[in-house]
Amino acid sequence: MSYPILNEDSNRFAMVRAARKTRAQRRAKASQPSRLTRWWRGRSGEHKRSTARVALACVGVLVIAVAVVFGLIRLRGYVLDQPRYANSRATLVLADRPSWMSDTLAEEIRRQLLPPRDGGHKTFDPTLVDRVRQAAGRCPWIAELDEIRVDRVPAREGDLSRRAGRVTLRARWRRPVAVGVWVGPLENRVACVDAEGVVLPAREAMPIARVMRLPYIDTNAVPPPGRGQQWPGPQIATGLAMAELLRGHPDGRRFTRIGVEGDDLLVTLKAAAGRQARRFCFGHLPLDGTLPVGEVSIARRLAYIEQWYKHQDHRYLESDGYVELRGKELTFQRGDVMAVGLRERIFR
Repeated sequence: MSYPILNEDSNRFAMVRAARKTRAQRRAKASQPSRLTRWWRGRSGEHKRSTARVALACVGVLVIAVAVVFGLIRLRGYVLDQPRYANSRATLVLADRPSWMSDTLAEEIRRQLLPPRDGGHKTFDPTLVDRVRQAAGRCPWIAELDEIRVDRVPAREGDLSRRAGRVTLRARWRRPVAVGVWVGPLENRVACVDAEGVVLPAREAMPIARVMRLPYIDTNAVPPPGRGQQWPGPQIATGLAMAELLRGHPDGRRFTRIGVEGDDLLVTLKAAAGRQARRFCFGHLPLDGTLPVGEVSIARRLAYIEQWYKHQDHRYLESDGYVELRGKELTFQRGDVMAVGLRERIFR
């Protein structure tokens, strides 16, 4: 029996023959005309001439369109370079400015949205609206931007330095509602916040807080973040919910401090009473509306506060104790808030 002998020479010769065959097939395929060439050769002379006329017309229309666009851009640049348009400067107007916003704060917001620069901001600058919108997104006082409208007016012939243009901005503003105080182991940090717990710039917010007599919220859980960021944690959220309840209460402005203590979020209130602060134990204020067992409703506790200030007994004004609002009766307890002391019924 004989076996075929396979050596390296035979394998190499087979590879060479396969490569030559492949190159020959490629040359044969490349020598054939393309589909577009075959289509063009198959058309008659009249059809070829009409196709060439249509192609030339399309090229001419395209050239004319590009020339018109380029000419309009150059014409616009020439017009804007004229003194009446180049010297028109824009001023920023805060539409629907709230009553609590001070002149200092309004001017600071204008500086943030349109920073001062040499030559001012041109009214006819096409990037003006985008720059104002980007600056408004970084402003911590703006919760939501509603509208930016630019009134482009050329400057007068006799007074080219006059600020003729105007940028009108409408937005939903962050109103200060409370001052959060973080009681740390070594230092205390103070931050003014809005209803959502967003920290506002202290330099402009604290004077407004003093004028509006906003309550202070004491917490020791999480320190305040940077301005424009929301203060995390349920403690500050509970304090803001308590501040919202006091804002609609007839005696709510009497309370100067709101304390949120412990992990169970026990709320205490402090109000001015003679030479010392009167303390009220409000109890728990669950954000989901579920009250602990044994505590009366929120509405009843608010009624207790109104009842206290309507019929308060003067013998308790200088006493060291606190008013208990959680029970079924309005009582005065001597001692610490978290401890069990002597309770006295105030009204019989």
